[in-house]
Amino acid sequence: MLPKRGLFIKSTVATLVLCCLAYFSYILARSSRINLVKKGDGGDDSSRQLNQGNPANLSLLSECIGDCDIDEECSDGLIFYQRDGNETAPGCLGGEDDVSATDYCIRLLDEIVGDRITMLPTLVPTKKPIQVYILMGQSNMLGFGRIEPGEEGEEGSLSHTVKEKGLYPYLVDEVENWTVRDDVRNVQVTGSGLGEMEMLVNEWLNIGQSNRSIIGPEIGIGHYIRQATNEPVLLLKSCIGNRALGWDLLPPGSEEYEFTDSEGVVWVHPGHGGSPERWQKGTDPEKSTTWYAGKQYDGDIARAK
Repeated sequence: MLPKRGLFIKSTVATLVLCCLAYFSYILARSSRINLVKKGDGGDDSSRQLNQGNPANLSLLSECIGDCDIDEECSDGLIFYQRDGNETAPGCLGGEDDVSATDYCIRLLDEIVGDRITMLPTLVPTKKPIQVYILMGQSNMLGFGRIEPGEEGEEGSLSHTVKEKGLYPYLVDEVENWTVRDDVRNVQVTGSGLGEMEMLVNEWLNIGQSNRSIIGPEIGIGHYIRQATNEPVLLLKSCIGNRALGWDLLPPGSEEYEFTDSEGVVWVHPGHGGSPERWQKGTDPEKSTTWYAGKQYDGDIARAK
């Protein structure tokens, strides 16, 4: 049943009014953009002050202009930078006294800004979200695949497998140089327990990164994931060797369990956060002050973050 004409007209007018109010609110919000001064523009200390209320149209924002909320609001070659409090926007001056929620359009950087890892300037700016894959494990995840034959001979080396046997052809180009994927960023960090972090790799995915003679499963994973998705990929590997999955890498929520050995002795293994590594059932365990089950897992996660 159709609504009465009077009710229909009233509802239509109300809808148009709401749309107009929303549109003018949008224009008002976009016209109150804040300008920062680009570094290197010159000027005295006064150039660091904000210029608020400058008229602006609805075009894309330029470098050091805010407020923005997504990359799509920035001009080509720029990205949305979400600030923490009143921190300075990278590559810009000012911003110490403006609204802490104000975010700016900045250029891609070739350095680490705070704890944010940013891409090299050779990267083509993308509007697509980056797909992040965290890789964790023990020695095999760390990587023990030989690139060159070495003392152990050709068999089993990646170079022999690809260049002599013709397997995995996507790993080399037309002149048999190792391919470099500039759409897959490979980052690898390591550390023991809850200790400090060491950056091992931070490059585009390729063979022999950072002059390393070994590879891990990230090579195959990175190539296949990128073939299966249209978004740029970041592989973030956080691991160290000589750690046990059943003790050091127990994830939160893992419960205590029992195991009977070949001689019929029942051992108790701790859940996440417990210690020692094991104790005979019916005895009192001696708690460790330096180790607990899952300690390496917690450290790897913290370093990945």
